Amino acid sequence: MIATPIGWTRRHVGTSVALFPPGGAERGVIRYDERIHGLVPLSQLHPGPWEAFTTDEGEHAAAITVGDQDLAIVFLDEGHARIHGTCLHDDDRVLFATTVRELARGDTHFLGERRRRYEHDAPTGWQRRARGMHAEWTPIEAARASTVISVWAALPCRRVSAGRFVDLVLAEDPHAHVCEQRRFTRSMHALDGREVVLESERGRRTVVVLEDDRYIYPMRVEAPAADLDAVAVLEGLARSVRRVPRPRGVTIARIDSLAHWSE
Repeated sequence: MIATPIGWTRRHVGTSVALFPPGGAERGVIRYDERIHGLVPLSQLHPGPWEAFTTDEGEHAAAITVGDQDLAIVFLDEGHARIHGTCLHDDDRVLFATTVRELARGDTHFLGERRRRYEHDAPTGWQRRARGMHAEWTPIEAARASTVISVWAALPCRRVSAGRFVDLVLAEDPHAHVCEQRRFTRSMHALDGREVVLESERGRRTVVVLEDDRYIYPMRVEAPAADLDAVAVLEGLARSVRRVPRPRGVTIARIDSLAHWSE
């Protein structure tokens, strides 16, 4: 949901909202689509460079200006909001670029505290497979096809603690036992957590659960004992994890760290 800027005219066109600047439609138009299903790679919309920011609600967003076109995307759980401005007069270029970004920053969806995707760097030489809100990473090398890193959605820690999450993982395999447990304090973004090594008939698994004052960030690698590199890749991924943005906060996002969210 967006507010109508002062001096602009609002009109509903089908399922979209059209905003016309002072001076009317001959000056241009900004179109707002509140909910478009699916997460589209930004490179598919335009190769860049995109500007990344967060909305006042703490949702990830990005914007770009190309000629007389301004485009902003707000990432949601299973879709995105889109704000597309077309400026028809050179004198209004700054007005349109600024307005599109302000509309995106103030866009509201009232989704609140919930499961959230979070930014992390893509492991080099690995490929992603979407699993709803979660993601699985597997090595490109065919010989390592049985190695899998699962990156689960961030969960509100007031609903489930890091310790409780490890208990839930153990409950999946009642024959598993903890053979090693240590603190994980190597995050580049000031996130601490726990690293737990489990063993069972299913093999050896390493679980990392990072946490801040609002969320836990869980992930796991399952790999044959011979794949000695897998745990190091998981730990490297964990070190790159960025916190879920706070409402009305400002964070610096990397566009390439958002790419794995979309098909």
